[in-house]
Amino acid sequence: MEVKEKNEEVKENVDEIPTFTPPSKDDEIPTFEAPKNANPTGEVCYHHQNEPAVGHCARCGKAICKDCAESCAVGGGEYKGKNLCYDCCKALFEEDKDKLKKDKNKIMIQYILTLVGVILGASIGISEKDAVVAVICAMIGGSLLVAIKPIGSAFWEITKGIIEAAAGGGGIAEAIINVLTGIFKFIIVAIQCTIRTISKIIRYTIYLIKASKAIKQDMEALQQLQDFMQYMEVTSNNKGVDLETLMQDGSELYNNSYARVLRDSGEEAADQMLRQATTIIAENGEIIRNFVAA
Repeated sequence: MEVKEKNEEVKENVDEIPTFTPPSKDDEIPTFEAPKNANPTGEVCYHHQNEPAVGHCARCGKAICKDCAESCAVGGGEYKGKNLCYDCCKALFEEDKDKLKKDKNKIMIQYILTLVGVILGASIGISEKDAVVAVICAMIGGSLLVAIKPIGSAFWEITKGIIEAAAGGGGIAEAIINVLTGIFKFIIVAIQCTIRTISKIIRYTIYLIKASKAIKQDMEALQQLQDFMQYMEVTSNNKGVDLETLMQDGSELYNNSYARVLRDSGEEAADQMLRQATTIIAENGEIIRNFVAA
């Protein structure tokens, strides 16, 4: 009797053990989907609002995220070892382009004055039917119009000396000496101005070549930074989509330089391209900003 009761008690306990019944095809299986744009707490990147800030732009102070900080580090120039945001890179480019335009206008005026002076000087020298005299006159003439102020000042000092000598009763001999001395001083000033003019023309020409090349490089560098900003925006709005799909023909990233380097050479190569771009803009800017068109 006791054995029978124990068997029934064991049976009851077995019936109480929970069992798992797998869902049928018609049952709805619960799923979990992570939030698409989880907003970080604290300060966020100025350009990428879904990314936490890890630093600030060295020029304007805007907050920047890890991707911006690693990709836009400057390797040379005034901002070496610091970070520049996209807006500041663009602003530096625009400022440099405007300054180069103003410098070009000043330099063109110098070129025109020099050319006119050379033509006038050469025409005077040719009238003497002497090639050497023509070259000398052309060189002096090229500097006269560019350096009117110092030459005019020297000429006035000479004229004033002669007038004072004549007024003081120094006689013809002293007047002749003053004239010869004045002519000698005038020639010395003219030669000095000629040397400075030639040196200035050479310096201007070298600057224009280097500055024009710098602006061209800056345009390419800025385009690479723009492509990076576009890449960040597109990938942020298409989380989970692979890069090959985002770069298909006709897509937003089809001609994107950053995405292309990232796909072909990896993240380090793509970020290196951007670091080089910010460095180019910073260093080239110094070439333009430090030049003075006198």
